[in-house]
Amino acid sequence: MEGGENWVLSNTGHFLNHVDNGTTYTTTLKNKNTLSELYQTARISPSSLTYYGFCLENGDYTVLLHFAEIMFTDDDTYNSLGRRIFNVDIQGKQVLKDFNIANKAGVRKNITTEFHTQVSNKSLEIRFYWAGKGTTAMPYASIYGPLISAISITRADSTSDNISPGTIVGIVVATIVLAILLVLLWRVYIGKRNSLAKELKDLNLQTSVYTFRQIKVATNNFDISNKIGEGGFGPVYKGILSNDTIIAVKMLSSKSKQGNQYAMHGYLTDKADVYSFGIVALEIVSGKNNIVHKPRQETLHLLDWARLLKDKGNLIELVDPRLGSDFNKYEVMMMIKVALLCTNVTSNLRPTMSSVLSMLEGKIVIPEFISDPHEIMDEIKLEKMRQHYFQVEEDERSETQAKSHKLAIEGPWTTSSSSTSDLYPVHIDSSYWEKRN
Repeated sequence: MEGGENWVLSNTGHFLNHVDNGTTYTTTLKNKNTLSELYQTARISPSSLTYYGFCLENGDYTVLLHFAEIMFTDDDTYNSLGRRIFNVDIQGKQVLKDFNIANKAGVRKNITTEFHTQVSNKSLEIRFYWAGKGTTAMPYASIYGPLISAISITRADSTSDNISPGTIVGIVVATIVLAILLVLLWRVYIGKRNSLAKELKDLNLQTSVYTFRQIKVATNNFDISNKIGEGGFGPVYKGILSNDTIIAVKMLSSKSKQGNQYAMHGYLTDKADVYSFGIVALEIVSGKNNIVHKPRQETLHLLDWARLLKDKGNLIELVDPRLGSDFNKYEVMMMIKVALLCTNVTSNLRPTMSSVLSMLEGKIVIPEFISDPHEIMDEIKLEKMRQHYFQVEEDERSETQAKSHKLAIEGPWTTSSSSTSDLYPVHIDSSYWEKRN
């Protein structure tokens, strides 16, 4: 038995006709430069040669076996007649059978074979043994059995402990860049949060709770004359509380997509109320309902009309004709542009309510509204809507004249009355306009 640090060698058998019966053979080549120093010495055995490696980490390993036939020659002499044949097992599994170094690589030429194995009990066994084949007395007695020049094993899943300077520099630079990005993202987040908090603080929000009975009284039991438009949840009604506070009340409709979404899922995005505000704003400016249902005909939408008039550059046509010319054109156009932004098809492009308030107050510039080409109706539908609204206005004028004639005959009314087609009363000389001017 021979051994070294963590390795043990077992060499069995006896060369009967060998003089010194040694297990190490060194080549006697005159020109040793034909082989590297690693292959100029080899260990031999008449029967078997087994290497045991201990205290190894469990895992996958790569085994390299280095061979060179240095005991035979490749000339025409008697020394070229020898043949060496043996087998190799690794961890009890045969990996080479009837292996002949001279046939694989040639005489006095090196060859390396690679194998993959697994260590599970912290030990490795590599065994070389004679196959009982080949010559035993040529070129001279006792020249047979396994021969090995060197063995190398490497942990397959191990990584080098030495990290190159380039790798270290790359890691440091990547870490610095990542840290800078995180700091910038954090500053942007803090800035947005502070901006939102400031906007909400400037709104000076005040909330109140009302009973259903109060709302019914304020809206006159949701009378049609108090209806001011259609919101995302359904119809919107104007109401006046006992303290003369004017309120707007949404009534949930079973046909409302937003109402159904809230009933099913219990939540809505803040963009839903923004959309409703835009619809109501368009109805207030135009004095018309958002949706017009015509029997046996297609449905007309005020929002479609507004978008097409925007693309035609004729938004002023949307203004309620009953206002005549006595209105602030700049403020009306500002209201229409904000309403179009609030009713954008893509909810992510709609502004927040705080931004809407800042736009209407003139604190921030109103962005340009860009229509979706797929949402714009054609000229034919525009003309149908224009004719419908002109007919409605003509009917309202006729109804107003009829009522005036009836008042002249029957005497003055003692209670107020308004047309069911009016969305809201028009008071050009109200105190609101006095404050604005």
